[in-house]
Amino acid sequence: KTLFEMEIQSIMVEGGAFTLRQFMAQNLWDEALVITGSTKLRSGIKSPLLEGEIKEDFKLKTDHIQRIFTL
Repeated sequence: KTLFEMEIQSIMVEGGAFTLRQFMAQNLWDEALVITGSTKLRSGIKSPLLEGEIKEDFKLKTDHIQRIFTL
């Protein structure tokens, strides 16, 4: 059965840059919640840039949070 057939309307996927790229390459996302902390990482895999419409943009303590929807 597909998710639609099971009446599942949304799923949440957590992961890093690799996982995000896989979903973006298959156009399997319509909304992303991007949380950016204040600590700068100096190594690792750079996150891809999401192209979309920013619906929310705010700070929560030291974190910057954006809710982005596909165009």
